[in-house]
Amino acid sequence: MVERAATDPDRDRVNAKVMEQVEASARVVEELMAEVSREAFINAAVSRVTESEAPESSLADVVGAAVGRRMEELDATFLATLDGYIRGASDKGAADVAEVLLLVRQEVLRRLGARLPPEMQLLDAAMAAADSKARMELLRKYALPSEQALAEALAGGEGEAGGIRGSLASAAVSSSQAGSEGLDRASSASSSRSAEQQPEGSGAVPVSLLYCLAADLERAASQVIRDMELMMEVPDRRLLARLVLAREELQQMLLEAAFMGGEGSGGDDVEVAASFRQPFQQLGAVPKSCAAFLQRLMALPGPQEREGLLLQALSEDVERLPGAGQPGPDATTRERLRAQAEAPQDWVRPGRFMQSLSALQAEMLGQAASGSDGQVPNSDVLERLESIRREALGVLLGIAGEGQTAAADKEEEEEEPYLP
Repeated sequence: MVERAATDPDRDRVNAKVMEQVEASARVVEELMAEVSREAFINAAVSRVTESEAPESSLADVVGAAVGRRMEELDATFLATLDGYIRGASDKGAADVAEVLLLVRQEVLRRLGARLPPEMQLLDAAMAAADSKARMELLRKYALPSEQALAEALAGGEGEAGGIRGSLASAAVSSSQAGSEGLDRASSASSSRSAEQQPEGSGAVPVSLLYCLAADLERAASQVIRDMELMMEVPDRRLLARLVLAREELQQMLLEAAFMGGEGSGGDDVEVAASFRQPFQQLGAVPKSCAAFLQRLMALPGPQEREGLLLQALSEDVERLPGAGQPGPDATTRERLRAQAEAPQDWVRPGRFMQSLSALQAEMLGQAASGSDGQVPNSDVLERLESIRREALGVLLGIAGEGQTAAADKEEEEEEPYLP
């Protein structure tokens, strides 16, 4: 009782602080809406009175200016408060109000994205690419293999990327709000009109520089993937698939650069290549669930059977070791809590599966390079692993909503040798 009495005042103070922040955020939302309504009304009135053909400021311009003046006032509760207003407007049928609030939300997210480091801004833009080919072109243009190439690009290429806008932050927040029907209805009702009212020069903050090191971008993507896969439930499987595909493309670029830059260096190439296979550089570090799943895939002779199993495992949590995450009947409370906390690590999920597969391939090729005869052992096993890799990439393309380009990409891949 003493402990509870001691903690209640602390809890009350925290709750009071949160309520104070929410109320402050609500005031900012109301001030924003009042300013936007006033400016939009003035613009419309001036246009009618003067009957001039001068270009009228768009709603997006007004929203951009209003948000820009208040960015420093926003705190961690603002987006949640704003989403509450959007749901309320949608539920009441106030589509015009919901549309303006959504424009405010998009503008805030875009301005926050512009403050991210270059690698996160490029990852942001890559997630917005229309398909895998467009994403690859973006990565090859702005993700550079060396400090020298980065310095040259910064010296001579500043401003090239000005037309690219970020959307990863928007996608992440949207996915976290996926269960909100009111927000979804409002977004779908006004998305097309909002897009039309967001011209290139509408007061937006351009991403003026996207150049970064490919290795930094690969690490950033890996961190986001790890964070998503450690959640109890993956909030956005499509976004996760796109992140994994981007990381695979980046690793391929880094490996190509390592081989092109180290011709004639023999076994050093394999060591350089293996350094990109984080975090499972050693086979002993590969999750047991992924190792067991790979064994099952290796035992299946037909690609259709493997692709069906891959689709099921990578699109939902169905594959893990028997008994994993299930403490025994006599388990203590601590053991049950530990099992619950470790449950996300037991599932076969796309990021850790692709890393496990890459670790096995790199290990086998590394053993081959260190062999005295220089011959690749277990060629059948290597071919089967490479087939599984291609099939997994095709499945991920489908999950990412890019399945239409999968066949073409596969044909192009088959013409290129695999780089470990």
